[in-house]
Amino acid sequence: MKKVYKVYIQKFVENVGMQIDKTTWTVTPSPEAARAAFVELLTTDEYKGKKAQVVLSLNSYRLMLHRFNAEPGSEYYVGVDDEITLEMPENLDPKWLEKKNKQKQRQQHANI
Repeated sequence: MKKVYKVYIQKFVENVGMQIDKTTWTVTPSPEAARAAFVELLTTDEYKGKKAQVVLSLNSYRLMLHRFNAEPGSEYYVGVDDEITLEMPENLDPKWLEKKNKQKQRQQHANI
């Protein structure tokens, strides 16, 4: 299966919820480029303390999540010196992606 990493910031928008900031969107097959993009977004000051998060995913599976309003040491805090996960867990259900794609198709048909 071809690897597609996505890195982006989601920010909270009143009356909408979490929304992707498309100016931060990176899509790459390279784990090194994905890591660099994730670390770059982690270090941005624009969102510190706000309801926003950095997401790193591989083939639609979320690998890493950092919330800008999380405290260091908490579950959703990733420091720049922390290990950045770039592979899916070995124990992941092999049918997970198939299920995820079917959910996406249903959502797309519902939005037509």
